[in-house]
Order: sequence, then C-alpha cells, then structure tokens
Amino acid sequence: MGTKTKALNAESAQVEAKAQIGKIARVALPYAGLVIAVIFFSIATKGSFLQLDNLTTLINQSFTLILAALGATFIYAHGSLDVSLGSICMMSCISSVLAAVATQSGVVAFLVCLGVSLLCSLIVALISCKLGVVAFVSSLCVSFICQGLAGEMLDTGEIVMPTHIIEAVDRPAVKVIVIVAAIVICYVLFERTKIGVYNKAIGGNAAAAEQSGVNVHKYKILAYVISGVLLGVSSFFLICRISAASTTTGSGLHMDVMLAVILGGMSIRGGPKSNIAAPVIGSLTTYVLSNGLTLMRVDAYYVQFIQGIIFLLIIFCVFDKKKHGALPN
Repeated sequence: MGTKTKALNAESAQVEAKAQIGKIARVALPYAGLVIAVIFFSIATKGSFLQLDNLTTLINQSFTLILAALGATFIYAHGSLDVSLGSICMMSCISSVLAAVATQSGVVAFLVCLGVSLLCSLIVALISCKLGVVAFVSSLCVSFICQGLAGEMLDTGEIVMPTHIIEAVDRPAVKVIVIVAAIVICYVLFERTKIGVYNKAIGGNAAAAEQSGVNVHKYKILAYVISGVLLGVSSFFLICRISAASTTTGSGLHMDVMLAVILGGMSIRGGPKSNIAAPVIGSLTTYVLSNGLTLMRVDAYYVQFIQGIIFLLIIFCVFDKKKHGALPN
C-alpha cells in the first residue's frame, strides 16, 4: 500500500507540475510571440523594420487600437461584449469635425468627441444594466442608431478636420505620452482599485459577487464610462490622423479590439484572469505583423490570411477550450 501511495503521489505531483508549466507557457506565449515577430521582421527586412520612420508609422497605426482596447478590457473583464465601438468612434469623429469646422477650436472638438463617445457608451450601459438587456444586443442597437444618425449628419459623404488642429495634435511624441499615461492609469484602475477587482469578480461569477456586497450594475457602468473616455480620446487622435470623417470611419474597430485582446492572451469571457497587458500586447502584435509583412512586400490578401492563421494558433495554444475559451458561447 505504501509503495502504491507513493507512486500515486509522484504521479499527481508530475501532473500538477505539467499543468503549472502549461499555465506559465500560456501566459508567456503572447509576449514571446511579439518579441519573436519583432526579431524576425528586423532580420527579414534588413533593419528597415526598426528604422525611426517605420517605428513612427507603427505608433500612428496602433495608437487608436491600443487606447480603445484598453477601455474595452474593463467591459470584457465582467463578461460583456460591446459591438458598438466602431459606430461610436464614427459618431464621435463626425461630431468632433463638425464642431471643429464651426468653432475652429481644437479644445472644443476634443470635448465634443469625448462627450459623444461617453454619452453613447453610457446609453449602452444603462440599457444593459437598468433594462436587463444583454450587452451584445444593447450595443448592437446603439450601433445601428449611430450609423443612422451619421448618415443624416453627413450630406457630402465626408467632412475634413481643419489643418491647424491636425498639425497641433498629430505628433508621435504626443501620442507616446498619451499611450504611456493611459497604460499607467488603466493599470492602477484595473489592478489596484475596486473598479478592476470587482469587474473581474463579476466576470468570474456575477451572482457570487452580488452576494458578497458588490454593486454589480454600478461597477459595470463604471467600466463603460472608462471605455467611453478612452474611446473618445482615441477617436479624436484618429480623426486628426486621417483628417476626414465619413460613415466608414472606425469601421470594424470592435472586431480589431476583440482580436487584440485575445491575441494578448485574455479571454473576453472575463473573470479573475483578465489583465490590462493583454490589449497592449495584442494591439502591438496585430500591427507588427501587418507592418512587417507589408515591408516584406507580401500581398495584402496574404497578410490577412497569415494573420488569421496566427490568430487561430494563439487561441489554440493560449486558451483552455474545456474550461474558459476565448469567446462567449
């Protein structure tokens, strides 16, 4: 009996060790993937990838996605799925440019962009929390409303942001400062305050969180507020980069955000394992891949194909499909 018990204990310890190694590997894989991609493209492009001009391009390309994904992480943490991000971005950009053209003020344009984004995000949250509508459905409704209003607001097809506002805002140094500040603030909110801790608890088990005294609706709404603010900031910088707003501005942003979060190793089912590093790592990986492949003169269609294959590999390797897959059922 003693020999059999020792054998069972040894086998159990071996299984536990393998499981622990698997967990560490799943956490490290997104970081390792980004590092490997950077090294590979640096070599494959003979150093062109690391040139200052290209790094500036990477900052410009990834800026909007990083900020939007940082905000959306608070929503994903409690298990909600917001598909209105792209439409809200579009509505914010159009409203911002209209305000800029009318007042010639960058400050007014920024405040309008921020206000519209925050208002739309709050509407999604209130419909979901106060009326008991599933977050996916409430965000889909707001998305349709934004698209309809945008069509009415734009008679000419697109509207251009005044040049002096673009020149004042669209600077790599400003974007780096904003990204660093956003990451630090989001990290503190997500990991060190009740907003992040409670949203992760709600994503793990909303009923248990409520029984423990957590005001579920309050902290869900706060998550949408944070998302709305960051989406507003990212939308303003986006419109200053592309210079003109139309009904296609921000198209597909919600899918890009979802992809970035998952590529960063976080399940959008939410829960205690949610982390604020995922949207940053995932966003950078997305644009490092597209930028590097473009520098290698790979056809755009093949770029999407390769990204899709890598996306599937990440999901397969990072997530435990039996327990908590990347996507909600």
